Amino acid sequence: MTTVAEVLEALKVPGTVFVGGVSMGMVADVVVRRREIEAEAVAALEFGMEIVEDHYLGEAWSIAWAFRNWTQAKLAEALPRLSVGSGIEYPGSVLAAGTRKSSHARVVRFVPNDSANQPTVEFPSAIPMAAQTFELKFGYEPETLIGVSFLGIRDPGTGELFKMGVGI
Repeated sequence: MTTVAEVLEALKVPGTVFVGGVSMGMVADVVVRRREIEAEAVAALEFGMEIVEDHYLGEAWSIAWAFRNWTQAKLAEALPRLSVGSGIEYPGSVLAAGTRKSSHARVVRFVPNDSANQPTVEFPSAIPMAAQTFELKFGYEPETLIGVSFLGIRDPGTGELFKMGVGI
């Protein structure tokens, strides 16, 4: 079983992220989080509302990257519903209420520069969550990065959340 630390270690090496086959630019930083989805604890009245059970409902992975050398054209091609600078979006103009976000899931693949020795990580079904620009001070010049987050969900065909390995 692969741990979050192993996935994060694989994603921390220099490399490129491809979203739906489009290179997003150089990776400046990455954050990976795994959390368990839990239901309400089951309490028993006969034991004074003491908790007697808890249910595991699965897990959710969130992945966020900050990219250098990104362009609006790349962003619009890879994530058409999240491109920035497109003006005011009114409620319902991007996604109608009740839309299943999984229908907009993309294949997200991290390919390390040294792909012969470092593992590639692929999320076969990742839902884009946000796009936001921010500036970081880099030496004397400010650098504009784009942050893009994804919610990793299981691939409906294989049940896999991610694949990791050299040469996948």
